[in-house]
Amino acid sequence: MVIARSSICDPGATCASDVGNVVARIEGAAGSAVLVGLDRLTVCRCGGPSLVRRIPRAPWSYADLGDVAIGSYGSLPVILLRLSHTSEPLPILILERGQVGPALDGLVTLRRLIAAASRGGAKAPIGGVAARRTA
Repeated sequence: MVIARSSICDPGATCASDVGNVVARIEGAAGSAVLVGLDRLTVCRCGGPSLVRRIPRAPWSYADLGDVAIGSYGSLPVILLRLSHTSEPLPILILERGQVGPALDGLVTLRRLIAAASRGGAKAPIGGVAARRTA
């Protein structure tokens, strides 16, 4: 399945300020993307005239998230986000087949940030090595 990218939407310009520094970007179908910041994420939806005037959803804080994974919504591969207070995951981004592999790289970073927030500690290290705390 190939979904054409929209020429009327620039996710980087419309959403990057919502999350501060973008440490990972997970590309989705029709030019949509998940932007991963140091303490929150946002979904930039693009692709049709009906979305042009739609007010974007506020970013999700990692403290409010339980997990993230790639799954299926019907026959479509999607990013599934589980909020900490819900049992069912929420599909937040449709992926094309060629986007699944690169999306896995962004999910590694995102899972580290969610885990750090659930521990109540400092932000997760991007390189995967935690610094020791001294008293």
